[in-house]
Amino acid sequence: MLEQQAEVRRSLLADLDAAVAAGDTPRVRTLLTHVNMTTVPDRTEEEIRVVGEAADHLASVASAAAERVQVLLEDLRSHPRNRPEHQLRPQVQQLIQAAVEAGRLLGQRQQNQVAMWKARAGLGKPAPAQTTAPRTPVERPRQRPQLHKQVARRHGIKTSCPRCRAGSGQECIVDNESHTRQVRHVPHDERLQPIIDARRERQRNQPKPPPPWRVYEVTCPDCGQGADARCATMGGPHRSRVERAKEFTRLRKPRPATSAEA
Repeated sequence: MLEQQAEVRRSLLADLDAAVAAGDTPRVRTLLTHVNMTTVPDRTEEEIRVVGEAADHLASVASAAAERVQVLLEDLRSHPRNRPEHQLRPQVQQLIQAAVEAGRLLGQRQQNQVAMWKARAGLGKPAPAQTTAPRTPVERPRQRPQLHKQVARRHGIKTSCPRCRAGSGQECIVDNESHTRQVRHVPHDERLQPIIDARRERQRNQPKPPPPWRVYEVTCPDCGQGADARCATMGGPHRSRVERAKEFTRLRKPRPATSAEA
């Protein structure tokens, strides 16, 4: 019986070690739970190493995911408030996945924001009960986006209009044959499209943020362990070390030339 338990124990540790090496985070999380439930308190040095590396891996993934949540939230807030649900969903789904991986590193405020965006994207709505036979979907033509809803009015009239020739700062006029020079409520699309194109080009050319700092790239404030050295605990890195890595990422602190923390 004891030999059988020992064999199960060795098999779990071997699988966990392989999952960490492969970077298979879901499997690492599952196996680490089983290992903590089955292994005895007097772990061998090898068991301590494998469990420690698994805990380090999960902590590093959670820290990177927490930073990803913050980046996605900031990006979502920059979009127009009237952006339709189907355009929001892909990015909100990424946000939800990152929030799951971040786990307890997310504060209550961030959790509330994730829930709010989930609702705005229509991802929290229950599927309607189907009482009749499903109808064959009707292919509808895609509606042309309303450009005036994507550009603030004060920006839309900064340049001249190539269609009605309204000058900078002037409202567009209705360009029909009546020659009444009636003022339009919104600028012409030909006046707005270059503004939107320039905005998209600026977004494409923005430099990508540097990758987040990993937990073990910084010195632990609690136990003093330097870069590439694990904290002197059984349960992974100290919380202060995780917070320091997050702070370095938020400040975009440049990484040192060597693996040791500057």
